[in-house]
Amino acid sequence: MSRFVAAFLVFILTTFFSCTQEEKVPPRSEFKTTGNFIYTDTIVAPGTVLRVGLIGMRTDYDLRALYSEVAYDGANVSNLVERSYAAESELERCERDFTITTRSTVGTERWVFVVNDREGLVIKREIRITTL
Repeated sequence: MSRFVAAFLVFILTTFFSCTQEEKVPPRSEFKTTGNFIYTDTIVAPGTVLRVGLIGMRTDYDLRALYSEVAYDGANVSNLVERSYAAESELERCERDFTITTRSTVGTERWVFVVNDREGLVIKREIRITTL
């Protein structure tokens, strides 16, 4: 009887610990590539006004927010520039146009565009802008 109990416990424990949690898929995103939007790294004069169009698309969970962040001259991204929440009609697909005005000094700007969903999963895209 003790062998049966031991075998049963091994079976239960093996089954319990071998179950893997389903991997969550973050939302998808892409840049708008038509019109006067930028979507790749670029070099411009200081003080240039640029437009970036971001499209967020639902995967497993409803969309929550789109936002942009910027870091200057190699620093870590820590400056939230703009945040926009998805309306009820935008939970599956959400588009935002961001206006960027580069600094008036020469340097680099790393713009990060983020889409996150209701589970907190994020997808990031970035564009590096060099001002000369």
